[in-house]
Formats: sequence, C-alpha cells, structure tokens
Amino acid sequence: MAKKPQDAIQFTKQPYIEDVGPRKIKSIQFSMFSESDIFKCAEVEVHRGVYYDSRKIPIEHGLLDPRMCSVDWEPRLLNWN
Repeated sequence: MAKKPQDAIQFTKQPYIEDVGPRKIKSIQFSMFSESDIFKCAEVEVHRGVYYDSRKIPIEHGLLDPRMCSVDWEPRLLNWN
C-alpha cells in the first residue's frame, strides 16, 4: 500500500496576528463608593499579636496586616479582596 504524501507544515518565525482593525470602547461607566463601602474597605480586624509568619511575610489579621499597607509594603504580598 502506498501512503499519500502529506502536505508539509510550513514554519515561520512570524507570529500569527489576526487583523481585526482598531478596537473601540462601546461604553464606560463611573460610580462613587458609598460611605458604607468606604468604611468596609478601610476596616481591618487585628486579633493576632504577631508580625510575620515563618517565611517572613506579614500575617493577615496580624500587627502588620498587608491590607494596612505597612512600612515594608510590597505589591506581591497584598491580597485585595
């Protein structure tokens, strides 16, 4: 049985980019936080009397809770919920 020759795959160094033209924003909506929303975001309960865990990362609900933006603040440590 003779096999059919398959079409060779063509490899290029150029990435595939689909030209869909310029994108446009249909709409944008702004709003203000209510007073209760601001208080919820600004409130942090501290009930642990320790600064860091064993990996030297500030403990959540601790004295240097990352949500309070402590002195040694680093963006990778924050968890904004």
